[in-house]
Amino acid sequence: MNFTIKKHNLLYLFLLIPFIKPGEYLLGNFIENLFDVWRGAASLIILIHYIRKAKISPIVIFVSLFQISTIISTIMNISNAEMALWKTCITAFANIGFCMLFEIGLTEHPVDFLKIASSYGIFMSLISSATIFLFYPEGMYTDILGNVNYYFLGHYNGSYFVVFTSQICCIIYCYLKHNKLTAPVIIINIIITITFLYVQSMAASVALILIWFYLIFLKNNPFPKILNMANYLAVCICTCLGFVFFNIQYMFSFIIVDILHKNLTLTGRTVLWQKAIEYIKLSPFFGYGQESLTIMLSKFRISHIHNIMLDITYQSGLIGFSLYAIIIILCTRKLMKYRNHKYAAFISFALFLYLLISIFDYYNSKYFVQGLFVIAYHIDKIIACENTNDTDTGIKENMRLKYLKYR
Repeated sequence: MNFTIKKHNLLYLFLLIPFIKPGEYLLGNFIENLFDVWRGAASLIILIHYIRKAKISPIVIFVSLFQISTIISTIMNISNAEMALWKTCITAFANIGFCMLFEIGLTEHPVDFLKIASSYGIFMSLISSATIFLFYPEGMYTDILGNVNYYFLGHYNGSYFVVFTSQICCIIYCYLKHNKLTAPVIIINIIITITFLYVQSMAASVALILIWFYLIFLKNNPFPKILNMANYLAVCICTCLGFVFFNIQYMFSFIIVDILHKNLTLTGRTVLWQKAIEYIKLSPFFGYGQESLTIMLSKFRISHIHNIMLDITYQSGLIGFSLYAIIIILCTRKLMKYRNHKYAAFISFALFLYLLISIFDYYNSKYFVQGLFVIAYHIDKIIACENTNDTDTGIKENMRLKYLKYR
């Protein structure tokens, strides 16, 4: 049996590892600093390779501008930043580098890259699931204040964004390679689903159940005129505005209180959102940047605002929010072009679930989820991998033929 490992796969793995690491309080200062150096070096390698070989795409341009807008906002409020400015710069550079890595992988070796990204992400996710089953509810360790219990990938709500993107990459790769979900992939997804049902993470549990529903009943995209990214985006906008400004949760009190056993403030989120809105009114265009934990606790008694629209607008102002909106619009336009294809339909649904979850939980520092936007924007590269052996010639020819079919 001839078993070989491709060099580019080893390089992809080396560059991916520092972006998906154990929780920051689990490793100790030395290992944590080592990962920071590794992630910085990986980002620099990616940047050099990207500049030399790839044509800069609109998605990378606007991701970069969005990250830069957060840095500018932080500098404008430097008195509230303390050490947060350095953290903001590192996070921004890493986010840009990670998006470039996904673009390089999907452009040069789409199937191989999805295999490596999903394999490593799922491996880390399964370890995290094991620690949740072993240590819930006490956790493996707590944050610096001793208030929040953490597991292998951090708090389970935050870790889901890593798990979610790994899951999507895994499903796409499985369909590309086998044209069906294999038994190991089904078992992995069952374990992940049980994990988040076990900890009663409402947003993650709903998203996981909806993924199963989609894969069982809608995987062949029977209603492309209804189930498409434009309509999904409209639903997300209406849902976000409804919960934040019009308190529509009271219309669903029987579900939230009686079934999900949550209170109508959504565990204090609605109170937090109203306070954030008051602060946003005072600095609407540039926001407050990435503030130190001390400042955030003094304002909100929590480290983030738990809503994608308010989190981004609070940190980066309307300017940053507009840039983020353009990123979503770019992905929507590309997915709508190929909306009749099953892969575009599935990725549209995945992006819809991410945006829906982010109405209630949003983490800008979770690098892996940034790859979801790049996957959506480069859906043509994934579609082109059907019925090819992942060679450059085969993929380019398939891209040409399928563009003519779906344009």
